[in-house]
Amino acid sequence: MDEEPQPVPSNAAFRNLAAVSKAARKAAAKQMALKLNAIQTAYNEREENDDCAPAVKYAVERLVSGLSKSTECAMVGFATGLAQLVATVPNIKIDDLLKLIVSLHNVTPLMNNKEVHGNLLGRLMAYKALAQSGKFSTEYHKDNHTPSIQEFINLKQSAAWNREEMVSSLARTMTFWILKIIESRNFHRDELQNIFEIFFDVVEEYFKNEKSHTKAGFLKNIFRRAPWIGDDLVDYLLDLIDHDDIPRFLLLEAIDMIRVIMKPLFLRRGNDDAMCEKPFG
Repeated sequence: MDEEPQPVPSNAAFRNLAAVSKAARKAAAKQMALKLNAIQTAYNEREENDDCAPAVKYAVERLVSGLSKSTECAMVGFATGLAQLVATVPNIKIDDLLKLIVSLHNVTPLMNNKEVHGNLLGRLMAYKALAQSGKFSTEYHKDNHTPSIQEFINLKQSAAWNREEMVSSLARTMTFWILKIIESRNFHRDELQNIFEIFFDVVEEYFKNEKSHTKAGFLKNIFRRAPWIGDDLVDYLLDLIDHDDIPRFLLLEAIDMIRVIMKPLFLRRGNDDAMCEKPFG
């Protein structure tokens, strides 16, 4: 007789996710996800609803909370486990999971630097797990893109996190990833206005606030990856250049941003001209 699935994953199952070996972590994540999916399937048949089974809820909460662990293997392993579980069990809802992530990795003024570091890093690792699961891009609603992008940019702008290269890089990657999802949905330009306004505020803050922690390279990479954002900023940047009181280094950055934004247009024009010059075969 087949052994019935255990109500919740054992402590050993979670310890296996923190193994030093990458292959062992992936195997443990897959095994946990398959067992929990079997439990979820039985729960669906019994309850006739699409809620998560208690065992799945327990596992998700433990995996998300474990993303702030101090050891790298545990953090990476729990992220792998969460990604595999979200990809395998269809009952896990992205909106509910996002709320759980913020709740379990909330930052308060009473926390010390180590606690703040752990919670923000845990939150970013959770978002990375969602990206790896592939479910985010298929389920996430367009109305929720704006706060997510705002959060990633806020993290990227933070002075503390710019000193933490891994966190800064992850926040930067997640911002680009969200933009890629938005572009894949082919939203109408009017629907993208809220997104543009976020980036406009960031660019304006970069030029007007001398204490801004935004990096020019970060903005230029956004323009390269999402040209539609840069297109609407050209007039603003040209207006900046006309001001006599703008510091020289900001003047040069504004000019370089215009160059980055305009480069694809010149490349397309060059290709068009080349095609026109080709003789008929």
